[in-house]
Amino acid sequence: PPPPPPVGNPPFPFCACTARNPLQSGYSLAFSTHRGRMMMSAGQVERESSRSLMAGRTRLYSPSPPAPLSVLNPSGGEYQVLADTETGLGSSQHLLSTLTSTGAGAEPGELFCFSVSTAPCPIWNKCCTTDLEKVELLVSNTCWNAVEFATINGAERAVSYAQFLYQGTKYTTMKLSKLGLPSPIAAAGTQVCFKLRSSAETSCSKLRDFCYGSSATGSCQYALFNTAQDCCPTQGITA
Repeated sequence: PPPPPPVGNPPFPFCACTARNPLQSGYSLAFSTHRGRMMMSAGQVERESSRSLMAGRTRLYSPSPPAPLSVLNPSGGEYQVLADTETGLGSSQHLLSTLTSTGAGAEPGELFCFSVSTAPCPIWNKCCTTDLEKVELLVSNTCWNAVEFATINGAERAVSYAQFLYQGTKYTTMKLSKLGLPSPIAAAGTQVCFKLRSSAETSCSKLRDFCYGSSATGSCQYALFNTAQDCCPTQGITA
């Protein structure tokens, strides 16, 4: 896989949205990591058992290289959308590696959660009362498909990934969409969790390796989107 991009200030999120000021958002995220197992549904337990039986078999990862799509970023400069599994761009899969069973020294992936709460916000700003539809994180390039599963209040949801090329450097994001939270008040207390794959399956089993630049900055960069995608408050949260 390509090496992670140098720590800097990429124009994240990579989109046309200009309302990025986190002080003009009705939402706030509190963050925590958990090394133990979370409560899982019967379906998740069954899937965990299936994964154990699949140990040593080949896994499918990452999209095939698609035709780039050029986009003008409001932060300045042009970037290319290389792949986006949410929209289907470059979403066909190909084999990157063969994974072996978890051996001695392998560690389970970390579970990390966000708790959604309300935040002070000027009432004249439309982004203060809008819905919350998507959370997007800037992650290391090597962490494509590193999330084993994600949940919202315990209910499992699919994640998607995207990769961009900006000024000759590749950047990768992970997204959890279709949150369906209509307002900050209604969203308060919502728990959004991600479980990373084990160290036998990925080099991103720990949050400090998963988030872009986290080992150097100690934080994860995230953006919150409404359904219209014209509100995208963006900030870092301590990892």
